[in-house]
Amino acid sequence: MIRLTSIVFPLLAAAALGSPTAPAVPTGADSDFVHWRHYNFQPGEWPEGLPGEARTRIEQWAGWAEENGFRMDVDPTGRVLMLCEAKRNRTVRRELDLIEKTLDAFDGLVGKELPMPTADWNEPADEVAVIVRVRDMDSMQSFVGHVASRHPYLQTWAKGNPDTMGARFWEPSVAAWIEVGLDRDEWRAGNELVHQTATMLTRERFGTLPSWLEAGLAWNVELEVCRSIYSFPGRSGFVSIQEHKGWASSLKRTFQRNDEMTLVAENFDAWTPGVYDAHQAGIAWGMVAFLQEYRPDCIGSILTELGECYESGSVVTRDDGSWERIPEFCVSAEVQSEIFKCWAGEDVYEECTEYLRQGSRYRPKAR
Repeated sequence: MIRLTSIVFPLLAAAALGSPTAPAVPTGADSDFVHWRHYNFQPGEWPEGLPGEARTRIEQWAGWAEENGFRMDVDPTGRVLMLCEAKRNRTVRRELDLIEKTLDAFDGLVGKELPMPTADWNEPADEVAVIVRVRDMDSMQSFVGHVASRHPYLQTWAKGNPDTMGARFWEPSVAAWIEVGLDRDEWRAGNELVHQTATMLTRERFGTLPSWLEAGLAWNVELEVCRSIYSFPGRSGFVSIQEHKGWASSLKRTFQRNDEMTLVAENFDAWTPGVYDAHQAGIAWGMVAFLQEYRPDCIGSILTELGECYESGSVVTRDDGSWERIPEFCVSAEVQSEIFKCWAGEDVYEECTEYLRQGSRYRPKAR
Protein backbone atom coordinates (compact mmCIF):
# COMPACT_ATOMS: atom_id res chain seq x y z
CA MET A 1 0.00 0.00 0.00
CA ILE A 2 1.30 3.41 -0.96
CA ARG A 3 0.39 6.70 0.65
CA LEU A 4 1.93 9.88 -0.64
CA THR A 5 0.84 13.01 1.14
CA SER A 6 1.32 16.22 -0.81
CA ILE A 7 1.53 19.51 1.03
CA VAL A 8 1.20 22.75 -0.89
CA PHE A 9 1.91 26.09 0.78
CA PRO A 10 2.32 29.51 -0.89
CA LEU A 11 5.71 31.01 -1.46
CA LEU A 12 6.14 33.52 1.37
CA ALA A 13 9.66 34.89 0.99
CA ALA A 14 12.51 34.91 -1.49
CA ALA A 15 15.83 33.22 -0.74
CA ALA A 16 18.95 35.26 -0.02
CA LEU A 17 21.55 35.86 -2.69
CA GLY A 18 24.39 33.36 -3.04
CA SER A 19 28.03 33.85 -2.05
CA PRO A 20 30.60 35.42 -4.36
CA THR A 21 32.22 33.23 -6.95
CA ALA A 22 35.34 31.31 -5.87
CA PRO A 23 37.55 28.83 -7.75
CA ALA A 24 36.15 25.33 -8.05
CA VAL A 25 37.80 22.46 -6.22
CA PRO A 26 39.33 19.97 -8.69
CA THR A 27 37.34 16.83 -9.40
CA GLY A 28 38.16 14.02 -7.00
CA ALA A 29 38.32 15.93 -3.69
CA ASP A 30 36.86 13.49 -1.16
CA SER A 31 35.51 16.18 1.16
CA ASP A 32 33.36 17.82 -1.50
CA PHE A 33 29.78 16.76 -1.73
CA VAL A 34 28.28 19.15 -4.30
CA HIS A 35 28.54 18.02 -7.91
CA TRP A 36 27.89 19.86 -11.16
CA ARG A 37 29.15 18.78 -14.55
CA HIS A 38 32.79 17.74 -13.99
CA TYR A 39 33.18 19.75 -10.78
CA ASN A 40 33.11 18.55 -7.17
CA PHE A 41 33.07 21.45 -4.74
CA GLN A 42 31.96 22.91 -1.42
CA PRO A 43 29.34 25.68 -1.12
CA GLY A 44 31.05 29.00 -1.71
CA GLU A 45 33.68 27.47 -4.00
CA TRP A 46 31.54 28.12 -7.05
CA PRO A 47 32.61 26.82 -10.46
CA GLU A 48 32.42 29.35 -13.25
CA GLY A 49 29.08 29.25 -15.02
CA LEU A 50 26.97 27.78 -12.21
CA PRO A 51 23.73 29.83 -12.20
CA GLY A 52 23.25 32.17 -9.26
CA GLU A 53 19.91 30.69 -8.22
CA ALA A 54 21.47 27.22 -8.10
CA ARG A 55 24.08 28.62 -5.71
CA THR A 56 21.32 30.05 -3.54
CA ARG A 57 19.52 26.72 -3.32
CA ILE A 58 22.75 24.85 -2.58
CA GLU A 59 23.49 27.18 0.32
CA GLN A 60 19.92 26.79 1.55
CA TRP A 61 20.25 23.00 1.90
CA ALA A 62 23.97 22.42 2.35
CA GLY A 63 23.97 22.32 6.17
CA TRP A 64 21.24 19.69 6.46
CA ALA A 65 22.66 17.66 3.56
CA GLU A 66 26.17 17.48 5.00
CA GLU A 67 24.92 16.74 8.52
CA ASN A 68 22.75 13.85 7.30
CA GLY A 69 25.15 12.34 4.77
CA PHE A 70 23.42 13.53 1.60
CA ARG A 71 25.22 14.43 -1.59
CA MET A 72 24.01 17.30 -3.77
CA ASP A 73 23.91 17.08 -7.55
CA VAL A 74 22.96 19.85 -9.97
CA ASP A 75 21.91 18.88 -13.48
CA PRO A 76 24.11 20.27 -16.29
CA THR A 77 21.66 23.11 -17.06
CA GLY A 78 21.54 24.26 -13.43
CA ARG A 79 17.76 23.92 -13.21
CA VAL A 80 17.42 20.97 -10.82
CA LEU A 81 19.17 20.38 -7.49
CA MET A 82 18.88 16.80 -6.26
CA LEU A 83 19.73 15.65 -2.75
CA CYS A 84 20.14 11.92 -2.19
CA GLU A 85 21.92 9.36 -0.04
CA ALA A 86 23.40 7.48 -2.96
CA LYS A 87 27.15 6.98 -2.75
CA ARG A 88 27.70 5.48 -6.18
CA ASN A 89 28.17 7.86 -9.09
CA ARG A 90 26.59 5.31 -11.42
CA THR A 91 23.27 5.57 -9.54
CA VAL A 92 23.34 9.36 -9.61
CA ARG A 93 24.21 9.45 -13.31
CA ARG A 94 21.18 7.30 -14.02
CA GLU A 95 18.96 9.71 -12.09
CA LEU A 96 20.49 12.77 -13.75
CA ASP A 97 19.73 11.15 -17.09
CA LEU A 98 16.07 10.89 -16.03
CA ILE A 99 16.13 14.51 -14.95
CA GLU A 100 17.53 15.53 -18.35
CA LYS A 101 14.71 13.66 -20.09
CA THR A 102 12.20 15.27 -17.72
CA LEU A 103 13.52 18.73 -18.56
CA ASP A 104 13.23 17.98 -22.28
CA ALA A 105 9.67 16.70 -21.88
CA PHE A 106 8.70 19.63 -19.66
CA ASP A 107 10.12 22.20 -22.09
CA GLY A 108 8.44 20.42 -24.97
CA LEU A 109 5.11 20.62 -23.14
CA VAL A 110 5.12 24.20 -21.82
CA GLY A 111 7.81 25.86 -23.95
CA LYS A 112 11.34 26.84 -23.04
CA GLU A 113 10.44 30.46 -22.36
CA LEU A 114 7.44 32.23 -20.93
CA PRO A 115 5.34 33.78 -23.69
CA MET A 116 4.58 36.96 -21.73
CA PRO A 117 6.68 37.39 -18.59
CA THR A 118 5.36 40.35 -16.60
CA ALA A 119 6.86 39.89 -13.13
CA ASP A 120 10.24 38.95 -11.70
CA TRP A 121 8.84 35.96 -9.80
CA ASN A 122 7.77 34.47 -13.10
CA GLU A 123 11.07 34.62 -14.96
CA PRO A 124 12.12 31.15 -16.20
CA ALA A 125 15.80 31.98 -15.75
CA ASP A 126 15.26 31.81 -11.96
CA GLU A 127 13.69 28.36 -11.85
CA VAL A 128 15.57 25.75 -9.84
CA ALA A 129 13.63 22.71 -8.69
CA VAL A 130 14.85 21.15 -5.44
CA ILE A 131 14.10 17.45 -5.01
CA VAL A 132 15.11 15.21 -2.12
CA ARG A 133 15.17 11.42 -2.36
CA VAL A 134 15.41 9.86 1.08
CA ARG A 135 16.19 6.21 1.74
CA ASP A 136 13.66 5.30 4.44
CA MET A 137 11.13 6.58 6.94
CA ASP A 138 13.81 7.66 9.44
CA SER A 139 15.39 9.87 6.80
CA MET A 140 12.00 11.30 5.85
CA GLN A 141 11.25 12.17 9.47
CA SER A 142 14.63 13.86 9.74
CA PHE A 143 13.88 15.89 6.64
CA VAL A 144 10.36 16.90 7.73
CA GLY A 145 11.63 17.76 11.21
CA HIS A 146 14.33 19.97 9.71
CA VAL A 147 11.85 21.86 7.54
CA ALA A 148 9.29 22.25 10.34
CA SER A 149 11.92 23.53 12.79
CA ARG A 150 12.64 26.44 10.47
CA HIS A 151 9.07 27.10 9.38
CA PRO A 152 6.73 27.22 12.38
CA TYR A 153 3.58 27.04 10.25
CA LEU A 154 4.50 23.41 9.43
CA GLN A 155 5.08 22.16 12.98
CA THR A 156 1.47 21.12 13.63
CA TRP A 157 1.33 19.24 10.34
CA ALA A 158 4.65 17.50 10.99
CA LYS A 159 3.47 16.22 14.37
CA GLY A 160 0.24 14.88 12.87
CA ASN A 161 1.90 13.09 9.92
CA PRO A 162 4.80 11.11 11.39
CA ASP A 163 4.67 8.38 8.74
CA THR A 164 4.22 10.43 5.59
CA MET A 165 5.69 8.83 2.47
CA GLY A 166 6.41 12.17 0.85
CA ALA A 167 5.67 15.86 0.82
CA ARG A 168 5.83 18.91 -1.41
CA PHE A 169 6.21 22.37 0.06
CA TRP A 170 5.98 25.83 -1.42
CA GLU A 171 8.00 27.48 1.32
CA PRO A 172 10.64 26.22 1.28
CA SER A 173 10.23 25.18 -2.35
CA VAL A 174 11.10 21.48 -2.24
CA ALA A 175 9.70 18.00 -2.85
CA ALA A 176 10.76 14.84 -1.01
CA TRP A 177 9.81 11.19 -1.17
CA ILE A 178 10.95 7.83 0.12
CA GLU A 179 12.82 5.73 -2.40
CA VAL A 180 11.47 2.39 -1.21
CA GLY A 181 7.66 2.25 -1.13
CA LEU A 182 5.64 0.06 1.17
CA ASP A 183 4.62 -2.06 -1.84
CA ARG A 184 7.42 -2.41 -4.37
CA ASP A 185 5.05 -3.63 -7.08
CA GLU A 186 3.27 -0.27 -7.10
CA TRP A 187 6.23 2.02 -6.50
CA ARG A 188 8.92 3.01 -8.94
CA ALA A 189 11.54 5.45 -7.78
CA GLY A 190 12.22 6.60 -11.36
CA ASN A 191 8.59 7.55 -11.93
CA GLU A 192 8.48 9.40 -8.63
CA LEU A 193 11.65 11.28 -9.54
CA VAL A 194 10.17 12.38 -12.86
CA HIS A 195 6.76 13.30 -11.42
CA GLN A 196 8.18 15.31 -8.54
CA THR A 197 10.70 17.08 -10.75
CA ALA A 198 7.99 18.06 -13.25
CA THR A 199 5.79 19.36 -10.44
CA MET A 200 8.53 21.50 -8.93
CA LEU A 201 9.58 22.85 -12.33
CA THR A 202 5.97 23.89 -12.92
CA ARG A 203 5.82 25.72 -9.62
CA GLU A 204 9.16 27.39 -10.08
CA ARG A 205 8.22 28.74 -13.50
CA PHE A 206 4.52 29.50 -13.19
CA GLY A 207 3.82 29.78 -9.47
CA THR A 208 0.70 28.23 -7.94
CA LEU A 209 -1.65 26.69 -10.48
CA PRO A 210 -4.97 24.89 -9.97
CA SER A 211 -4.15 21.52 -8.39
CA TRP A 212 -5.76 19.51 -11.18
CA LEU A 213 -3.67 21.25 -13.83
CA GLU A 214 -0.41 20.88 -11.91
CA ALA A 215 -1.06 17.16 -11.55
CA GLY A 216 -2.14 16.78 -15.19
CA LEU A 217 1.08 18.36 -16.39
CA ALA A 218 3.21 16.09 -14.19
CA TRP A 219 1.36 12.94 -15.34
CA ASN A 220 1.85 13.84 -18.99
CA VAL A 221 5.58 14.34 -18.44
CA GLU A 222 5.80 11.11 -16.42
CA LEU A 223 4.04 9.11 -19.13
CA GLU A 224 6.25 10.55 -21.86
CA VAL A 225 9.51 9.91 -20.01
CA CYS A 226 8.70 6.62 -18.24
CA ARG A 227 6.03 5.21 -20.60
CA SER A 228 3.90 4.52 -17.52
CA ILE A 229 2.35 6.25 -14.50
CA TYR A 230 3.26 5.05 -11.03
CA SER A 231 2.97 8.29 -9.07
CA PHE A 232 -0.47 8.64 -7.49
CA PRO A 233 -0.34 11.43 -4.89
CA GLY A 234 -3.09 11.14 -2.30
CA ARG A 235 -3.87 7.53 -3.14
CA SER A 236 -3.64 4.42 -1.00
CA GLY A 237 -4.54 0.85 -1.86
CA PHE A 238 -4.41 -1.41 -4.90
CA VAL A 239 -3.56 -0.03 -8.34
CA SER A 240 -4.55 -2.16 -11.33
CA ILE A 241 -2.23 -2.78 -14.29
CA GLN A 242 -4.48 -0.76 -16.61
CA GLU A 243 -4.07 2.33 -14.47
CA HIS A 244 -0.37 2.55 -15.22
CA LYS A 245 -0.71 2.99 -18.99
CA GLY A 246 -4.36 2.75 -20.07
CA TRP A 247 -5.64 6.22 -19.20
CA ALA A 248 -6.69 7.08 -22.76
CA SER A 249 -8.66 3.85 -23.28
CA SER A 250 -10.31 4.15 -19.86
CA LEU A 251 -11.48 7.68 -20.60
CA LYS A 252 -12.70 6.62 -24.03
CA ARG A 253 -14.91 3.93 -22.48
CA THR A 254 -16.25 6.36 -19.89
CA PHE A 255 -17.24 9.03 -22.40
CA GLN A 256 -18.61 6.56 -24.95
CA ARG A 257 -20.95 5.12 -22.34
CA ASN A 258 -22.49 8.57 -21.93
CA ASP A 259 -23.02 10.40 -25.22
CA GLU A 260 -24.30 13.49 -23.41
CA MET A 261 -21.26 13.91 -21.17
CA THR A 262 -19.43 17.14 -22.00
CA LEU A 263 -16.59 18.66 -20.06
CA VAL A 264 -17.07 22.06 -18.48
CA ALA A 265 -14.81 24.11 -16.22
CA GLU A 266 -16.69 22.89 -13.15
CA ASN A 267 -15.53 19.32 -13.87
CA PHE A 268 -12.00 20.42 -13.08
CA ASP A 269 -13.00 22.69 -10.21
CA ALA A 270 -14.38 19.62 -8.43
CA TRP A 271 -10.83 18.39 -7.86
CA THR A 272 -10.03 17.93 -4.17
CA PRO A 273 -6.30 18.45 -3.50
CA GLY A 274 -4.71 15.57 -1.61
CA VAL A 275 -7.54 13.14 -2.44
CA TYR A 276 -7.08 10.83 -5.40
CA ASP A 277 -10.04 10.32 -7.72
CA ALA A 278 -9.43 8.16 -10.79
CA HIS A 279 -11.96 9.97 -13.00
CA GLN A 280 -10.77 13.43 -11.99
CA ALA A 281 -7.17 12.35 -12.49
CA GLY A 282 -8.02 11.03 -15.95
CA ILE A 283 -9.67 14.19 -17.23
CA ALA A 284 -6.84 16.31 -15.75
CA TRP A 285 -4.34 14.24 -17.69
CA GLY A 286 -6.63 14.23 -20.73
CA MET A 287 -7.03 17.99 -20.94
CA VAL A 288 -3.28 18.51 -20.89
CA ALA A 289 -2.79 15.74 -23.45
CA PHE A 290 -5.37 17.39 -25.71
CA LEU A 291 -3.71 20.79 -25.42
CA GLN A 292 -0.28 19.32 -26.09
CA GLU A 293 -1.43 17.61 -29.26
CA TYR A 294 -3.88 20.16 -30.68
CA ARG A 295 -3.24 23.50 -28.94
CA PRO A 296 0.48 23.36 -28.08
CA ASP A 297 1.19 27.04 -28.66
CA CYS A 298 -1.28 28.18 -26.02
CA ILE A 299 -0.15 26.11 -23.02
CA GLY A 300 2.51 28.52 -21.79
CA SER A 301 0.11 31.45 -22.01
CA ILE A 302 -2.60 29.61 -20.09
CA LEU A 303 -0.22 28.60 -17.32
CA THR A 304 1.32 32.06 -17.09
CA GLU A 305 -2.04 33.81 -16.77
CA LEU A 306 -3.36 31.32 -14.24
CA GLY A 307 -0.22 31.75 -12.15
CA GLU A 308 -0.55 35.52 -12.28
CA CYS A 309 -4.23 35.32 -11.31
CA TYR A 310 -3.27 33.33 -8.23
CA GLU A 311 -0.40 35.67 -7.38
CA SER A 312 -2.61 38.78 -7.52
CA GLY A 313 -5.76 37.26 -6.04
CA SER A 314 -4.21 35.42 -3.11
CA VAL A 315 -2.64 38.48 -1.48
CA VAL A 316 -4.37 41.05 0.72
CA THR A 317 -2.48 44.32 1.07
CA ARG A 318 -3.13 46.40 4.19
CA ASP A 319 -3.21 50.19 4.40
CA ASP A 320 0.25 50.24 5.99
CA GLY A 321 1.73 48.44 3.01
CA SER A 322 2.07 45.04 4.70
CA TRP A 323 0.51 42.04 3.04
CA GLU A 324 -0.83 38.61 3.85
CA ARG A 325 -1.30 35.48 1.76
CA ILE A 326 -4.75 33.84 1.73
CA PRO A 327 -3.85 30.14 2.03
CA GLU A 328 -7.26 28.84 0.92
CA PHE A 329 -7.46 31.03 -2.19
CA CYS A 330 -7.87 29.33 -5.56
CA VAL A 331 -8.64 30.64 -9.03
CA SER A 332 -12.35 30.14 -9.64
CA ALA A 333 -13.77 27.81 -12.28
CA GLU A 334 -15.26 30.83 -14.05
CA VAL A 335 -11.88 32.55 -14.35
CA GLN A 336 -10.19 29.31 -15.39
CA SER A 337 -12.80 28.90 -18.13
CA GLU A 338 -12.26 32.43 -19.41
CA ILE A 339 -8.52 31.89 -19.61
CA PHE A 340 -8.78 28.52 -21.36
CA LYS A 341 -11.31 29.83 -23.89
CA CYS A 342 -9.29 32.98 -24.52
CA TRP A 343 -6.14 31.08 -25.45
CA ALA A 344 -7.39 27.68 -26.65
CA GLY A 345 -10.69 28.67 -28.25
CA GLU A 346 -14.32 28.95 -27.18
CA ASP A 347 -14.83 25.30 -28.04
CA VAL A 348 -11.89 23.96 -26.00
CA TYR A 349 -14.03 21.97 -23.54
CA GLU A 350 -16.26 20.50 -26.25
CA GLU A 351 -13.30 19.56 -28.41
CA CYS A 352 -11.45 18.00 -25.49
CA THR A 353 -14.57 15.95 -24.77
CA GLU A 354 -14.57 14.59 -28.32
CA TYR A 355 -10.85 13.93 -28.12
CA LEU A 356 -11.37 11.79 -25.03
CA ARG A 357 -14.45 10.08 -26.47
CA GLN A 358 -13.01 9.22 -29.89
CA GLY A 359 -9.40 8.50 -29.00
CA SER A 360 -7.22 7.96 -32.08
CA ARG A 361 -10.24 8.55 -34.35
CA TYR A 362 -10.59 12.15 -33.21
CA ARG A 363 -10.22 14.77 -35.90
CA PRO A 364 -10.24 18.44 -34.85
CA LYS A 365 -12.67 20.89 -36.36
CA ALA A 366 -11.30 23.44 -38.80
CA ARG A 367 -10.39 26.61 -36.93
